[in-house]
Amino acid sequence: MRLAIALALTLALLSGPGAVHAAPNLFTPPLEAVAGDLGECRIANVSNVTRTVSILMRGESGTTITSLFSFPVVPFGIAAVGAGSPIRFYCQFAVSGSTKTVRASAAVLSPGGTDKAAVPAQ
Repeated sequence: MRLAIALALTLALLSGPGAVHAAPNLFTPPLEAVAGDLGECRIANVSNVTRTVSILMRGESGTTITSLFSFPVVPFGIAAVGAGSPIRFYCQFAVSGSTKTVRASAAVLSPGGTDKAAVPAQ
């Protein structure tokens, strides 16, 4: 009985919103947004079908700064999450289907919204 309860709890934990490991994942190198800048994780669906994505912006220790789970992105649509500065961060993306059907990146934006730096996810 205890084993069944332990297995059920483990399955519940693994299938919750934090379970981005179930889909193919992409990661970016780290970036730093200084005072006044905005850090952003963005993904574009470059396929002809809707893709479900999860985006996690993670801090230096791997903690989640902000996230978006199981969000449908229409063909050629974009989804993003962002956080104010100062922060050091990297982005993790989980995608339904092939990672070849999306383009994802981390970016630092100036207060006016212009990209100051951007790195692709791999």
